[in-house]
Amino acid sequence: MLVFRLLPLCVAFAASFTDLGAANITDPANSLFTGAGNYLRLYQDEVFWKSVRNTLIYLLIGVPLNMLIALTLALAINRFRGWRRTLLASGLFLPSVITMVASAVTWRWLYCQQSPINIAINALGFGPYNWLGDPDLALPSLIIFSVWRSYGLSMLIILAGLELINRELYEAVRIDGGSRWSEFCHVTLPGLRGTLFAVAVGATVANIQFFIEPYVLTGGGPKDATMSLLLFSYNRAFGSFQLGYASSVITVLFVFFFIFNIWQRHFRRKLS
Repeated sequence: MLVFRLLPLCVAFAASFTDLGAANITDPANSLFTGAGNYLRLYQDEVFWKSVRNTLIYLLIGVPLNMLIALTLALAINRFRGWRRTLLASGLFLPSVITMVASAVTWRWLYCQQSPINIAINALGFGPYNWLGDPDLALPSLIIFSVWRSYGLSMLIILAGLELINRELYEAVRIDGGSRWSEFCHVTLPGLRGTLFAVAVGATVANIQFFIEPYVLTGGGPKDATMSLLLFSYNRAFGSFQLGYASSVITVLFVFFFIFNIWQRHFRRKLS
């Protein structure tokens, strides 16, 4: 299993130092060694930096929003027991199990000019808005779609974490005259510290791999406003067949994930 994981990375790393492309794809041995040429191109590529910016925005907004919605819903569901709890959790988790194609078709319709969203906004005297065609609105629209699809798993993880908190701690706060806010600040949040960290790490890893949403809904447009790192690499690899150049993006992502993994392991040990 380790071989199947490391081999593609090693091949991508080696290819990132060559001009591997359409001209020599059938005979990679004839590709020329370019040294750091592909990485220098990345540094000078405006679209690459746009993809970095978009991925960071997606990460910095998507992860906190995902966690906030998941935590709020988990706290609300946790007040119920029995079949009501199961029904609510199952219903709210539903967006996470709907296929990407079905979700994308639905949200593309919701974002179109004649959608209920635009009709309602138009009735209020605003819009209608071109959600996926406006460079200023396209990325926020994809973030909303992505959070809608992903909050369910985070919610279930937090809900499981709530079950592990000792109920006697809540009783102690009530005996001392504490409010529900005190319970949340002094019992719930500390009790969920490890759980929330795990959710944050998982959401971060998922959001950095931002690909399917822009690929399906916008293709990275308009004007590269939703271009992500993975979509940028995909377009260079399978659009223009610049495989060596695309491999340099994958290598950069691998280095980031490697550093992030070391950091999260160190931070997790501190939490323990």
